[in-house]
Amino acid sequence: MRYLNSANRISGTEQPERVMSLIDLSPSMNEKDWKPSRKAGAIKANIELIKNKAQQYPQDIVGVIGFGSSAKLLHRPVQLQGNCENLCNSLRNLPHPYGTDFTAALSMSRGYLFSMNVTSSGNTTLMQSFKNMFYEPQPKTLIPPGDGQTPRIILLTDGEHNGGGNPIQLA
Repeated sequence: MRYLNSANRISGTEQPERVMSLIDLSPSMNEKDWKPSRKAGAIKANIELIKNKAQQYPQDIVGVIGFGSSAKLLHRPVQLQGNCENLCNSLRNLPHPYGTDFTAALSMSRGYLFSMNVTSSGNTTLMQSFKNMFYEPQPKTLIPPGDGQTPRIILLTDGEHNGGGNPIQLA
């Protein structure tokens, strides 16, 4: 399995990207029709993406969210340079939630892509964290990432949304 082009930037510019990778952790991801399992394939693809981007674009920022019936931040967005191994380690010992709620993961990622300042060390205040957990800005109030970063969401799933809200409208 090779994802050599998956780390390429979306646009032709050399602007850094701010990427949130969303991984479905629902029970159906344990199915073995993809060897060794769908979840293992998604994790492997995500690790390869992180490693390729770290090699090609170490200034990019990447965060990881796992989701089922709710979303869980597995690793806060950090600059790839110096953090690649920590990001890959966040994909081990994952929770085993039920359900597949795309909107929970998309809402959480939107907060990290558009309303949270991320530094290379990933330092944030407690108030910023609470604001991102409990406050969902309306689309018209979203601000693009600073420093000319291009926002990007990667959603790795096998299923269909069975949670609340409309993921297409949110996306």
